[in-house]
Amino acid sequence: MSGFFYAIGGANYEKRESIIIDLDIIKETKKKNPIVLLINAANYDLDKAYKFKQYYESLGANVHILPLNPNKEIIEEEFMEADVIYLSGGITCNLRDFYLKYDLYNTTINAYKNGKIIVGVSAGAILFFEYGFGDKEAYLFNLETVNHKLTQGIGFFKGIFCPHYQNNGLLSFHDEVKNHNFDAYALENGAGLKINDDGFRVIKNKGCNAFKFDYRDNHKLIYLKKDILYSDKLFK
Repeated sequence: MSGFFYAIGGANYEKRESIIIDLDIIKETKKKNPIVLLINAANYDLDKAYKFKQYYESLGANVHILPLNPNKEIIEEEFMEADVIYLSGGITCNLRDFYLKYDLYNTTINAYKNGKIIVGVSAGAILFFEYGFGDKEAYLFNLETVNHKLTQGIGFFKGIFCPHYQNNGLLSFHDEVKNHNFDAYALENGAGLKINDDGFRVIKNKGCNAFKFDYRDNHKLIYLKKDILYSDKLFK
């Protein structure tokens, strides 16, 4: 039986911004103390990694942090042992390069097919899709003031993903999606898509929002309601 992918718009763990999603992730493992493997290749920030570890262990998880320079054997062992594989935020191209270097596309799909939970937040969520909206400078400096552009993901799913959609600087995403024959998804911090072969549901904290741009309807902006099964077949 397959597991789930979670694509999250953003998360501040100190503020417990994604707590509703995180509790659902833990619940879906069907274990009291699941093993969560953190892959922080998008930022290599150990301080953020340890804050994540502290937060998720407060929810009952046992967190493993993947070494910065692993070999493929270590990665395969960690994937096999983990119940949740969690891809952090940061710079998408760094994470994509990591995935390509270690040839992890099929490793991740096989983990999903074997019932594991695959989570991506911000850059981690962009990686899941064909394209995402952001750039290197945006993640290093200020989301409000930097010009954004499309960046390429690995492409487990069709379409374009935009994280941190609560930031005014990302409103230009409205215009960008009109240039592409794809559906697009825009999520605020604290909102996530819970995806499997049947489609997806929205899980979100109170006050957080998720949207879809439907290219078949002139990229009309659609508000996505929580807990409804949307039958979009996202897998390529």
